[in-house]
Amino acid sequence: MGWSKDEASSLKKAGYQESSSDPNKMINGNHWVKKDGESNIFNTSRHNSYGSMSSTDFNNRLKK
Repeated sequence: MGWSKDEASSLKKAGYQESSSDPNKMINGNHWVKKDGESNIFNTSRHNSYGSMSSTDFNNRLKK
């Protein structure tokens, strides 16, 4: 499925880089976000928690 150009561009501006092992994953230090079908899964090691957001909501937040 992969990231759209807008999603990838916004994530890169926020300091994320593409994972070399998973094209659906973007990494920023200990934080990562992964596209999983129609959802985006977020992980932060600080809280060791997972959260997800629909691709529609994610795209709307990127535009803000």
